[in-house]
Amino acid sequence: MRHEKFGLRVSARMFAPALFAIAPSFVVAVSMPPVFSDHMVVQRQSNLKVWGWGDPGESVSVSASWTPKPASTVVRSDGSWEVALRTPNAGGPYSLRVRGNNVIEIQDVLVGEVWFCSGQSNMEWPLGRVPGLTPVDNCDEEVANAKFPQIRQFLVQKARSRAPQESCVGRWSVCSPATAGSFSATAYFFGRELHKALRVPIGLINSTWGGTEVERWTPTQDLKRIPGIDKRIEEQEANLRSLPERIKEWEAKVRSLEPGLNSWMNATIDDSAWNRLSVLGKWAGTSLAGWDGSVWYRGTFTLSEGASLGPATLELGTIDDDEITWVNGQEVGRTAGWDRPRTYALRRTDLKPGTNVVTVRVWDSGGEGGFSMSVPRVVLADGRRLEIGNWKWKEGVEIRQLPAHPSSNLRAYSDLYNAMVHPLRRFAIRGAIWYQGESNVSRAEQYAVTFPAMIHAWRREWDQPNFPFYFVQIAPFAGYGGVTSAAELREAQLLTLSTSNTGMIVTTDITPNVNDIHPSNKQDVGKRLARWALAKTYGMKHVVPSGPLYRSAKVVGGEIMISFDFSEGLVLKSALPTGFQVAGRDGKFVLAEARVEGKGVVVWSKSVPTPMYVRYGWEKAPIATLFNSSGLPASPFRTDSFPRETAGVSW
Repeated sequence: MRHEKFGLRVSARMFAPALFAIAPSFVVAVSMPPVFSDHMVVQRQSNLKVWGWGDPGESVSVSASWTPKPASTVVRSDGSWEVALRTPNAGGPYSLRVRGNNVIEIQDVLVGEVWFCSGQSNMEWPLGRVPGLTPVDNCDEEVANAKFPQIRQFLVQKARSRAPQESCVGRWSVCSPATAGSFSATAYFFGRELHKALRVPIGLINSTWGGTEVERWTPTQDLKRIPGIDKRIEEQEANLRSLPERIKEWEAKVRSLEPGLNSWMNATIDDSAWNRLSVLGKWAGTSLAGWDGSVWYRGTFTLSEGASLGPATLELGTIDDDEITWVNGQEVGRTAGWDRPRTYALRRTDLKPGTNVVTVRVWDSGGEGGFSMSVPRVVLADGRRLEIGNWKWKEGVEIRQLPAHPSSNLRAYSDLYNAMVHPLRRFAIRGAIWYQGESNVSRAEQYAVTFPAMIHAWRREWDQPNFPFYFVQIAPFAGYGGVTSAAELREAQLLTLSTSNTGMIVTTDITPNVNDIHPSNKQDVGKRLARWALAKTYGMKHVVPSGPLYRSAKVVGGEIMISFDFSEGLVLKSALPTGFQVAGRDGKFVLAEARVEGKGVVVWSKSVPTPMYVRYGWEKAPIATLFNSSGLPASPFRTDSFPRETAGVSW
């Protein structure tokens, strides 16, 4: 895997059509997407849309225990149906019943506040301890104390799609010490603050993927309106149209270079020269360390004479990166993605009495490869578990021997929106919280356009034109490339506040380790997001939502007077350095002195007798010095309009 566990992995077959399945057009019984399931939380005092699929012409009735009047409809010709139910004020547990040709019962439904929580790894970062990941501050204590049964998370399974989907995979979890470790830490702390203040159930929809760009979370139609991106998408679409034919040609070349693809999956081949392996595992620390390409594995399990050959399940665990699996020479499944468990259904015809051979071709495109599960198994229909053993392995082809894959020049766009946002657009929410931007630093100037475009698009798709959208300004990190690109990304986020009903929190004071792009203090991140919601969404006048935000500047003699919003009780916590810089007409910035005057700050430098411009925190890893009386830091800003380092850099 590359760099961070929650990051994007691009595999050779990432763009294969088989990976982008769509919802079936024909469903034999009434069904619903997984967001409608036990333990769900629905938005209070909303028109809750309930939808699903069924047989065309089938009558469907939906009843909720909070109202005596059911809603009814008939399945459309395309197999879809939808009704709306008015939800009450907070409460529960309730039940939901869907009746068509069959009946679906959903229990333990709560009515409260629902928030969509999205972004990249800093929003995805789990509350619980995970090997290899920086733990959240006091994570063990936080998990042990996470006894909030009225807080629930719907975790959306990672998925990608070229086309908008109508369903996604996920499940609701009730917050407890047994489950809270898998909650988004930021979302959990946000939800906990709301729950304590509002005393209502809180639903958190966790739709996140580390290392991802904003373009992947934005609908294609909106990206096509952005200069620079529009041309690139036209090129991508042309490449995609010709991709299937080019993949066929590529696969033929690979087959000619990798002899295993012609015969090694067969159960009867002579594998006496293969390497023996006692336990499966990762390649690190073995002779395969550093190998990028394919490795073939063969293992066996035994079915006794007279054993049932009914349906069974093959469990391989996660495999880094991609694999194809055969049982007795018959392909039973293939999966792309280092973090996706491999669980395949086996038919009677896949099995036989006696020795059964499992063959797995593992493909690693970079970084670590191999198995996470040391002892894969087959689970029979009667519940018995058979371990797969006697493993052997043989190198296939090294990646550097192969021609570039036809998809290597393609970049994903809209794929996460299509698979992980679009399916939920009809589910009523109060608003969204967002922590992303790190992957767009190199295109910071364009982010000032793409980020608001995504917000507008989501509001349109939810048919909630102005739902609250609160986001996190990227934290200080010394490892960003460029000189000012990170500062420019923060500026793009600051400018996004001109979009209605948005709010931004600043993290320059809660990131002591600027060498870690994943700050461990997620508590304050969640709490500060909650301040925006409590103040602006829920109308709590006593809550100050933000630290000082730049409003205006005025040159007075040899000083510049700066005004701020949210400026009650300004405090400058460092005399020198102050975090401020000034420059004259030549644009050469130098460190400045500063003092607080009322609700503003005055800055100057003896070396700049005629200052014109001010910058604050304009660097990769700024240190907060200016706060208001609520203890919240000021956002970095600048008053000049000199060209950005990222000017003209497009997706």
